[in-house]
Amino acid sequence: MKILLVSNGSLPIPPPSWGGVENVIWQQQNYLTRAGHDVTVFNEEITMLSVLRAKPWQYDLTHLHFDLGTKFWVPWQKLLKFRLAVTSHYGHAAFPAHWTPKFKKTLRRMIRASHHITLSHEIRDMLYERGYQGKAWVLPNGIETSAMHFDPVPSKPALVLGRVQPRKKQRFLGDILLGEPGVQVDLIGPTDEPDYLGNGANVTYLGGWSRDTVHSDLTQYAAMVLISDGEAHAGVLLEAMAAGLSLVVSPESAHNLDTNLPFVFVVDREKPAEIITALKRAIAENLAHRAAIRAYCENTFDWKVIGPRYERILNAIVRGDGTGDGGEPFLYAPGK
Repeated sequence: MKILLVSNGSLPIPPPSWGGVENVIWQQQNYLTRAGHDVTVFNEEITMLSVLRAKPWQYDLTHLHFDLGTKFWVPWQKLLKFRLAVTSHYGHAAFPAHWTPKFKKTLRRMIRASHHITLSHEIRDMLYERGYQGKAWVLPNGIETSAMHFDPVPSKPALVLGRVQPRKKQRFLGDILLGEPGVQVDLIGPTDEPDYLGNGANVTYLGGWSRDTVHSDLTQYAAMVLISDGEAHAGVLLEAMAAGLSLVVSPESAHNLDTNLPFVFVVDREKPAEIITALKRAIAENLAHRAAIRAYCENTFDWKVIGPRYERILNAIVRGDGTGDGGEPFLYAPGK
């Protein structure tokens, strides 16, 4: 197939360090190219004219990774009749209570798209609940498990890997851990809250890591914490599991995970004591599960699993039907 992957030009692809969406596109391009497809990445600011510069009618399928871009891409698709699939990476997409006015307007455009490839079944369900009448498939993010270094024994307790921002609740975590000096948590990533450097005791902001450092050093930790009030599908959790880390996550961060596994702790932000207890357990019990954690990640989210699934979805869209490996609704069953 001849495939066009579209981003919004805000960061290069591959991204130099941070850039979750750009990293997803880069991995998709790599997999599809290895599988023998002709793949082009179009990474420019999205305008009415940039859609024409991309020449989507020359491709079997266009995959748009920027939901705001539906303002221009969907009208052109209706006019020119090329195949278009949309993926929203908006962290609050499945959580209407947090929607901004901009996303509400964007959603009205999104539901006019003929095809969606959603990052979780929660986002897919939201689309249909809001009146979407097209076809939507679920494709979690993937990972090259072998790219993540793995140490069988951790040397550090816990971290939050991700942009420091209100949605991800690093400041809240620092507040509830202030009275727990025995629990140390590092905060790593770019920041939208430059005034917050940790709680001054056991939660410390260490700045950002390069992509190479994520690959090499993440495995030093026993546990990854992500108690966001919204995630689409957090790629950092895949990186953490590939590196052998246990997970302490909020329900809003737990998309696509098998939450019955002994190394996945789903916690309620309204119950700080529950978070603290889960974090202590995740750290203490990690050594016994590290190999199993990496194996679960490889068997569930590695590109050798996600990649063929992506191809089957693209083929189903090109064929114009909902069949193929489970058919409609083509939901994702973690670990299967």
